[in-house]
Amino acid sequence: MVRHQGISKIEEADERIRHAFESAFFDDIAPAIEKALVYPEDLSLVERGLLRQIDDLLGLLDRIAGSSSAKHFSSICRRDAGLEKWAGDLIRRQSHIILRRYLPIKFENLAKQCGFERQPVHAAVYGTLMRGEYNSVDRCVLSTFKRIGQCEIPGTLYDVGRNQRYPGLVLSSDGMVDGELLEIAPTDQDAVALLRKLDEYEGYNATETDQSEFLRRYVMLEKPRAGAWVYVLNRDPLQNGFTKIQSGSWRSFKKDRFRN
Repeated sequence: MVRHQGISKIEEADERIRHAFESAFFDDIAPAIEKALVYPEDLSLVERGLLRQIDDLLGLLDRIAGSSSAKHFSSICRRDAGLEKWAGDLIRRQSHIILRRYLPIKFENLAKQCGFERQPVHAAVYGTLMRGEYNSVDRCVLSTFKRIGQCEIPGTLYDVGRNQRYPGLVLSSDGMVDGELLEIAPTDQDAVALLRKLDEYEGYNATETDQSEFLRRYVMLEKPRAGAWVYVLNRDPLQNGFTKIQSGSWRSFKKDRFRN
């Protein structure tokens, strides 16, 4: 049963914990959560330890969010203010969108507090996985995907070039990339095998990310405003001499290239 000391714990360590959470989120926490959703068996000891710490924190917030009885708190307003400081200022932040997938699976009370619901698993594709493009993915796998429609991904598009004939995206707020939104599966559990197939095609190895040509990241799309898995380039485009695709459209770029 959650009592008043739950709020006190948050208040006493609030700034220190929040700073640690935020400073480690993009480099450590988000990649660990992304890996845990698809490759839980491949988590390193360091990643497992980090997720235990995050789960302890989220679990505390979840228990507090789930206790609505006033007798457990000196002030319900105090409880709500403490939760909202986390939910509103940090957890709901669009850049922390992977939490919208993670919380409904393990922390239902906190997810409800934040307004997160279980959603189908989507991927935003912008190159050879779009309709009509050539790729070597098993037709049976592709046939299970539901094509939702057009989407826009925040980022910059590059032509990987030479004989490889496919694009790569670098996440950025400076531009938009045209893509297609696919529904991979209705739940995260159902999506695991299918995402692993796509990882193999895209050259993403969750245990050897340094050697991967692409990384799979969960991103907030510009249109529609929804979360989706996106494969992002894991090589420096400038150092590798990749050509920037000014239009942000792989199809338009191909048409212009073949026309010339």
